[in-house]
Parts: sequence; C-alpha cells; structure tokens
Amino acid sequence: MRRTRQKKRIEEDPFLGKFKLNSAIELVCDESEEFDVLSNEELQVDFTPLFEALHIHEALGQPDKFRIEYSATRRQQKDLLMPSTVTLLAEDESSLSSLLEGIAGFAIVEKATTFRIPQLRSLAEVEELWESMCTTAVNLTAKALYDVNNAEVLLKIKTFIIMFIQTMEGWGYSVSTLDAFLLKLFDKYAELLKRRFSDDFQEIVFTDDYMPMAINTKEEYEKVVNVSWYSPDKSTDELTNFLNQFYFFSDDHFQHPDVIDETLKRSLDELLTEKVCQSLVDRLSSHYLGQIVQILINLEHFEKACYDLEQLLIEARSSTSAGGPLKLNATAQFRNNKKTAEKRIFEVVNSKIDDLVDTAEYDWTPSAVVAEPSNYMHTLTHYLSNIMNSTLLGLPTEIKELIYFDALSHAADKILARTCHTKFYEERATCELLIALRNDEVDVEKLAQEE
Repeated sequence: MRRTRQKKRIEEDPFLGKFKLNSAIELVCDESEEFDVLSNEELQVDFTPLFEALHIHEALGQPDKFRIEYSATRRQQKDLLMPSTVTLLAEDESSLSSLLEGIAGFAIVEKATTFRIPQLRSLAEVEELWESMCTTAVNLTAKALYDVNNAEVLLKIKTFIIMFIQTMEGWGYSVSTLDAFLLKLFDKYAELLKRRFSDDFQEIVFTDDYMPMAINTKEEYEKVVNVSWYSPDKSTDELTNFLNQFYFFSDDHFQHPDVIDETLKRSLDELLTEKVCQSLVDRLSSHYLGQIVQILINLEHFEKACYDLEQLLIEARSSTSAGGPLKLNATAQFRNNKKTAEKRIFEVVNSKIDDLVDTAEYDWTPSAVVAEPSNYMHTLTHYLSNIMNSTLLGLPTEIKELIYFDALSHAADKILARTCHTKFYEERATCELLIALRNDEVDVEKLAQEE
C-alpha cells in the first residue's frame, strides 16, 4: 500500500522519485495514512493473554521462569516456521513469498512485543532470531537459484525480497544480510542476460552467410527496411533496451548501482570481445573475398557501435560511480581486427593475382616484338576492375585505394619475378621477351595512373 501511494505521489510530483520507501521524506508524506498492521479490518493481534500470563507469573514470583519458557517457545515456533526447501520456478511463486510473509509476521510480532513489554524480550534476543531467520531464508533461496535459468524470474524474486526488506527496515531491523544477498542475485541475473545474448549471437553467427544484400533502388531499400528489424535510426534504441535490462534490477531498494555500472561494462566487454569480435575474426579464414569484405564492414559497424555504447554507459551510470571518460576494451579489439581483415583481403586478392600470373601460358621465345600486353594481363585487369566495382564497393574509399594499389604493386613484383624464372635462362632471354615483360609492367603502371 505504501508503495502504491508513493508511486502515485511520484506521478504527481516527479521530484519525489528521488526518495525511496522508508526515507525521511517518504515517511513524512505518509504520516497522514495511518495503518496498523497488527490492528486493522483484516487482522487483530490481541496481546491481552500475554499480559495476563506475565502478570500471573510476576504475582507468583516467577517472571524469569516465564521469560525463559517464552523465549524457548518462540525459538521452537521459529524453527517450525522455516521450511526445508523453497521453490523459485515461474509456476510456483508462492513458495518464496509465503516464507518471507511468515518471517515478516513473526518478526513484527517480536518487535511489537518488545515495544509493549520491554522486560519480556530484549532487543538482542529479537535481533538474534531475526538474523537466524534471514540467514536460513537466504541459504534456502541461494540453493534454489541453481534451478533458475530465466532472468525474468529473478526479477520477480528480487521484487519479493525488496518488498520484504522495505517492510522490515521500517520496523527497525537490520537488512545487511539481505542486501548482500541481492548482490549475489544480481550476479546471477547478469550471468543469465549475458548467456541469453551470447546464445542469440551464436545462432546469428552460425546462420549468417556474411554476404551483403544487394539493393539497387530506393524502393528496394524501403521494402527491406519495412520487413526487417534493422533500421539505422533505431540501432541506438536497441542498445538502450539491452542496457535497461541491467538497470531494471536497480529499481526501488537496491543499494549498489555502482556494482550494476561495473558489471554491465564488464559483461558488455566480454560479450563483444569474446563472442562478437572473436567470432568474426574466426571467419576470416574464408577464401571467399565477398565474405571477408562483409566481415570487415561488420567490424567497422561494431567499432562505431562501441563508441555509441560508451556514451550510453556514461549517460546511464549512477551518480555514485566514478565520473570521467569510459572506454570499452572491445572498441580497440574491433579497431585492431579491422587491420587483420584488411590484411586478409590483401592476401586473398594477391593470391588470385599469383594464380593468374603463375598459370598464364607465356611465350618464352617470341619471334617478334608484341606491342600489346600479354593475355593474362587482360584477365588480371578485368578481375581488379570487377572486384573494385562490386565486391569492394561497400568499403571506404581509402581502404579500396589501398587494396587496389597493393594489388598493382604485387602484380608488378610478380611480373619482375618472371626474370628469375628457370625458362628465362634456359631459353636465353631475347630482346623480344624483355620487351613483352616491359609491356606487361607498363600496363600495370597505366592501371595505377588511371585509378
């Protein structure tokens, strides 16, 4: 009820959202709402029999005996209250809530008894029982967590525990044990989110053919965007939604927002580095140029996305976290592996050039001077022109130029290397042969100048 009233007040005045339940401001705002949990329309706890029993024992001169017997009885009742196990599965949410409600009722009666009859129950005895129940509840819940593999279920568990904490904190009980358990619960929650994202990405990796989608007109582009999840304007929103899943855990009572900030950063770094980046790098072993080019484009996209993520993390982090710049290790990983992808493109293109030159049928003993380049040069020229205008078209201009000139340089080296060929010496190179080789080299130079 207090939570509901506080939410309503926040809707009317957003400034009150800075103050949580049991804060001084919230307690003052709620002063007009009188509600006695021990005496209301649904429940009436009558302490009269306890007063009478204590009075009788005092009259008999046996107050200490009554105090000892009462304490022992309450311990037995506490033991009977605690179950041997709890269930945290989605289909049985009542197990944990019933346990916490039972503990709350028991502890509230203990505290109320202390207020009414201080000489019967000492605060030390009450706190000892409280800590015992909290420890048992935490151990039972922690054991049951092994069977939970759903992050949404953990959010429900967190809600139960936080409502319990807020209730008992209002009665003056220490909640440090429960606060510490919330950290363990968050670790489990973060691990499940990380695993879910990891599984989703692994599925994408194994099903993606790493080939670009060819779109020739604006109409085709609009059709694709309308039936797909991707939109350039929505990429940041997708990242924000992922971040929000972590910050869902910080609602209400959770006292460790800085832990969420650090865990989120670490989880994102691990996912992006180990799952995303490494998966892309592993695929660079492909011998198909189109796939390697697409992987390079993907690495470029993820590097830019990391910069956006860094900014989102800065904007979302709590005021208790350290300020200043925030850097993801994954950003450098994507940037560095772009060089690896570029190098792999050089290797594949140069390998194709090697094949064209090495397998060319070459006339080592021409009888006359030929003014035109060799036939294999036409094939090489066509190959370079084709990949520049198709496969490499989506790359940045500076990278395309680098690949192109590296390929031409490699081709020139291969042509010059022909002078070291065995047949070059066996057939005693003629002027006609040297002129033919020079023509091939000049053709490469022309290609470079035209570009």
